[in-house]
Amino acid sequence: MSRFQLADKVIFITGVAGLLGRVSAKMFLERGAIVVGSDIIPMSQSKELLSLQEKFNSDRFYFIQADVSDEDEVKNVFSQVKEKFGRLDGVFHNAFKQAVKPFVELTLDEWDEAIKGTLTSTFLVNKYAVSMMIPTGGGAIVNTSSVRAQVPTARNVAYGSAKAGIHQLTKVVALEHGGHGIRANVLIPGSFMTDEERHGMGAEKLNIYERKFALGRAGKAEELSEMAAFLLSDAASYVTASLFNVDGGYNLFPAKVSRG
Repeated sequence: MSRFQLADKVIFITGVAGLLGRVSAKMFLERGAIVVGSDIIPMSQSKELLSLQEKFNSDRFYFIQADVSDEDEVKNVFSQVKEKFGRLDGVFHNAFKQAVKPFVELTLDEWDEAIKGTLTSTFLVNKYAVSMMIPTGGGAIVNTSSVRAQVPTARNVAYGSAKAGIHQLTKVVALEHGGHGIRANVLIPGSFMTDEERHGMGAEKLNIYERKFALGRAGKAEELSEMAAFLLSDAASYVTASLFNVDGGYNLFPAKVSRG
């Protein structure tokens, strides 16, 4: 069996109702994984997730509605994972909270919510994942960041700061728990779009937008999921404490100075 496969690995995906979460869940399931998906919205609101559960049943795709920025809810999630599957082999953490506002107009409550939903959720998910992985010999964690953690973007101070914090948090997890067989890495996406979103922008706007990328286009969720699948697989057994840009070269371009 290929070391790139995920056969029988129990993988927890947060933000599973989002585009990247849905695409990753489908890909991981098709490669043999057992997927536990979590999101703040109920599964009934996602036809894609309902379809996955119908196809793979709850023994292969198990959904838990939860706010992963709330410690009690995170504890409950991992308790359910342990009770149902007995172990955890991988985590793909995607949940976040955005706050798009000019720096001086951003309120403390908005800052706190973005930090809580993005960075605190990462801390909680990683903390309880590590605690569950240690007794069973380890596992792999992939935390999703953003190119906005590297390239300053106007009106994104809270989100960019929280995502940058994920880089350091992940490296500390890798440092402290490598001896427990736990690998931790960061996936750094640029922009990714569905075909429908691309067509909806119109040719002129799309052309201007995609000039921001060295490869001349925005990414597809499947391209990000492929990297996550690799990092969660045994093929990446010597990869840890690393940051992986999957952004089409967006990070090569300088920040746009705001004069407004």
